[in-house]
Amino acid sequence: MIKFKDPSIEKEWYQLPVQNKRLYKLILALEQFLDLEIKKDLVITEIYRDAATNTAQGGIPNSPHLSWQAVDLRSSIYTNAEIERIKSFLNQFTFRNGKQVCVYHAVTGGAFHMHIQYAK
Repeated sequence: MIKFKDPSIEKEWYQLPVQNKRLYKLILALEQFLDLEIKKDLVITEIYRDAATNTAQGGIPNSPHLSWQAVDLRSSIYTNAEIERIKSFLNQFTFRNGKQVCVYHAVTGGAFHMHIQYAK
């Protein structure tokens, strides 16, 4: 099941198929993978960011969130082994210029999340 950090992200989720159909379908495929293989939910913590929010959050200037090309997921609900399985599933695809689709990294405050990026 897909869950959302807050209601504003849920609203963005319903815009995602219009803004980036490929990323939307990839997240749906991940949801099915999680349901069948790991038996856990998917929690979306970020989709779209405007420039001001991106700057305030310390995002990179050309963040894929600015153009509906990225989704962040809560990772604290998965074990390290499950995170590796998720990364393997997603990284069989490529973003652009050979970049990985799924990156697991620290964010402000020291917490970690999964960043999924997929071109339109």
